[in-house]
Amino acid sequence: MRGARVHQLRQGFVRVFHVVCSNREEFCLRMYELPPDGEHASRSDAEVPAPPPGRPSLEQLRAQLLWLSALARETPLLVPELVPADDGSLMAYVPSEGTEESDQAGRQCVLLRWVPGTHRREEQLGPADASVVGSYVAGLHNHAQRHALTDTSTLPRWDWNWAFGESVTLWRVGEQFYSAGEMAIFEAASRRVHEDLQELGHGTDTFGPIHRDLHLGNILFHGSRVGVIDFDLCGLGHYLLDLAVLLNALRNQRPDCFWKMRETLFESYEREISFPEGHRKYLMTFHAMRHVARLNRELRALTSEANRHRASGPHVLRNVVTWMQSSYLKDNRQG
Repeated sequence: MRGARVHQLRQGFVRVFHVVCSNREEFCLRMYELPPDGEHASRSDAEVPAPPPGRPSLEQLRAQLLWLSALARETPLLVPELVPADDGSLMAYVPSEGTEESDQAGRQCVLLRWVPGTHRREEQLGPADASVVGSYVAGLHNHAQRHALTDTSTLPRWDWNWAFGESVTLWRVGEQFYSAGEMAIFEAASRRVHEDLQELGHGTDTFGPIHRDLHLGNILFHGSRVGVIDFDLCGLGHYLLDLAVLLNALRNQRPDCFWKMRETLFESYEREISFPEGHRKYLMTFHAMRHVARLNRELRALTSEANRHRASGPHVLRNVVTWMQSSYLKDNRQG
């Protein structure tokens, strides 16, 4: 790649670069910072799938890349295609300056082919786009139902423990911000989410590898096709969680035609995948999980001197408990 032009797109624990070669081939270079030895989160930590998103272990990153590679190899879906290192491995380690090759202070580098396409501007989004995206997501989930993962133990699980598990921030510090009555609302929501997920089950028809971050910033339109990028949060979860993330993005971007886009998306999705009857009503369950996961992040920021500047404000705390009481616990399951 000598002579290539490199443009940095993101800084932080995961650095992302757009690489354009002299022959006009384009790539995405992702560099993952590894925590020092002994700093990996325990998988018993229920609040964030271990290790935290953005700082994956080698095992988690390798499992995610294996699934992404299977998607590129086994489906016509437009996804980032992995370019193996010279020795055939999925990633290449680059030590930080002044460290030995065996030191875990450097970065693991992953090279992917650039996914062509552009983001739709808010005013351009319409039902036809929702239809194409619905078909794409059905393709993801169809593959998930068929794909035999050899080892799922290293993938994050986006399940009840992620939002409501015993060690999440809400249960540890929530009483500093909420009344006893408000905490009781969260306890009731926790029980109901648990019951809902038990009803849904964890069979391959409802649960498997998911993208987990299908907001519109990760969806590209290329002619008549759609592509999806940024699989850093991919893991195991209910397929409805992918749909809940996507529907929330559409509601925020196009509230004026959301319900039409919602129905169009489901029509195209259900044409291509067997969607168990009555499962749409559980979309509210995953909205509840996402609300509480955001609340946990907000509470962590509010109770950390180093991260307090990341807090969005008291409206987040108020909005979540109000929505939980007035929408989810009222059985108004519209998605």
